[in-house]
Amino acid sequence: MVFNAETRRRRAPTGLLAGIALSSLPLLPVMALASSAEPLLLEEIIVTAQKRLENLQTVPASVSVMGGERIALSSPTSVADYAAYMPGLVVSSAGTPGQVSLALRGVAPVGPGATVGTYIDDTPLGSSANYARAAIYALDLFPYDIQQVEVLRGPQGTLYGASTMGGLLKYVTRKPDLSETEIRLGTDLSGTNSAGGANWGVRGQMNLPLIEDRLAVQASL
Repeated sequence: MVFNAETRRRRAPTGLLAGIALSSLPLLPVMALASSAEPLLLEEIIVTAQKRLENLQTVPASVSVMGGERIALSSPTSVADYAAYMPGLVVSSAGTPGQVSLALRGVAPVGPGATVGTYIDDTPLGSSANYARAAIYALDLFPYDIQQVEVLRGPQGTLYGASTMGGLLKYVTRKPDLSETEIRLGTDLSGTNSAGGANWGVRGQMNLPLIEDRLAVQASL
């Protein structure tokens, strides 16, 4: 303990002398040192929350975004896999792809009508009435087709109309690349107790430029 106490007393003057030596340096070299540091660059996130391309920081609304890189790393297979990355989004699954119920801000459907709207780009999906069981059938879009997923807290009635009291789940699709060929493949394999065989799934996506910088085709299966 005595050794530690003396060590602290000896280090204090060293730091003090270093501070005095630094303060005695001319001002110009210090300013030159500060200016030579690389600027801090922040990634710009572009969203379509207000039906136009905008920087996320300028949108006057509560928006969560899951981009393409995060989607690729997390390997989602259904809309339920996005809920862990979207605060306030609750997905109740019935075990079948597409048979899910969505809730945002704690506003859950109490009848057949949905309280969370679903969009692909600017195209609404589902029913705006209470007679098509829209509350329990939400879209499970193929992951390779998605550029990013946006979740807007509601109510969004002035922008997106009916069925958005809780908010909005919006899929922004990938646009075909006019210059590069891309092929993506994925598989799923799982087992079920007392089942006759293994569960499996295969998916793929291809982007093929036909005329460079003018025409391309993109397909998924």
